[in-house]
Amino acid sequence: MPIRLADEDLDPGIRGLLEDYRARLGPHGWKVHVEKVGDSLSFQFDNPLSGTSSGMQFERSRPLAQIKQQLEDGIQEDPEFARTQLAVAPPRQRRLIGALRYSATWYGWPNKVFEEVIEVLFHFHSISKAEWEWMKAVGPQAWPERIERDVRKHQRNERRRRKSKPD
Repeated sequence: MPIRLADEDLDPGIRGLLEDYRARLGPHGWKVHVEKVGDSLSFQFDNPLSGTSSGMQFERSRPLAQIKQQLEDGIQEDPEFARTQLAVAPPRQRRLIGALRYSATWYGWPNKVFEEVIEVLFHFHSISKAEWEWMKAVGPQAWPERIERDVRKHQRNERRRRKSKPD
């Protein structure tokens, strides 16, 4: 079971990495903390504006430079980190935004549909202007290519299943 660690309980090098990632990703809605998982540590990245969370686990005994490189590689491989940085995050960061973006991606909404949905939500004051502008700039969820392939395959299978199902 993962145990969230207080910043002051971290090795100074790990704490420095944590502070760097918070400073870099925090303005884009990302919350970063470290957990202990058995004998390993894990950096956890969560953003309410995103429909997913991300974690990167490493052995405590690894050199700090290798840990930093592993974190950088993980962030570079996950396009959601770059996507969420396309615009200034809205001041209010609700999970509704992440859920909407996730749903738009999962169900394969065309961009036009996504834009129309957020337009209606804005018009009826369900989302703020800042949230609307941010979603307009950022768009639906961005997934790594391997997950994107699996989602598209699932969507095709669902469409085939619905078509073959008698009414």
